[in-house]
Amino acid sequence: MPGFYEGKPAAVVRQKMTGALYTQASLTARRQMFPLTRPGVRAGICVTLALLCLSGTPWYAARYGGVWAPVALEVLLLLLAAFFLFVQPKNEQAQLEKKFSSNPLLALETTASVYRDSVVLENECEKILEYWTEFQRCFETPRYFVAAGGRERYLWVLDKDALSQEECARVSQLLADAFAAKYRRLKA
Repeated sequence: MPGFYEGKPAAVVRQKMTGALYTQASLTARRQMFPLTRPGVRAGICVTLALLCLSGTPWYAARYGGVWAPVALEVLLLLLAAFFLFVQPKNEQAQLEKKFSSNPLLALETTASVYRDSVVLENECEKILEYWTEFQRCFETPRYFVAAGGRERYLWVLDKDALSQEECARVSQLLADAFAAKYRRLKA
């Protein structure tokens, strides 16, 4: 499938995706690509709005003669912040685990051949060629590589445990070169 100019693959990895790895990689990609989906950002927005309401409470009391409306709004915003921090991440995780368990192709043992311009994913049911230009972003964490936004498979995850040190360094450099400004190394 890859063109003749690509040469040998930088790495050929056989891996079986787990629900936990898929969930973590998907959350990483989503939260890095769309910062407003991060629980801390949403909660911070709610707390900031609650503080703005708190600062406007004296004005509201002088103008309308009561403080129940701004206090109720402040409490509502603080409850919403708590929801974003504690409840929503668990719901997102459960939703992604359900998505993983409902798609049997994700759980199949897959061989990923990583080339300079593409990745070839092959299992017993499908063979997919994805070029790096088809992905929107790529992230490297200490545990895995994740590319998001692919045409045929939205999320591509490569577990670093399946790679040797040399292969890991080679794949890291290859992805950094291929994605350029769309590539980010994350510390956690």
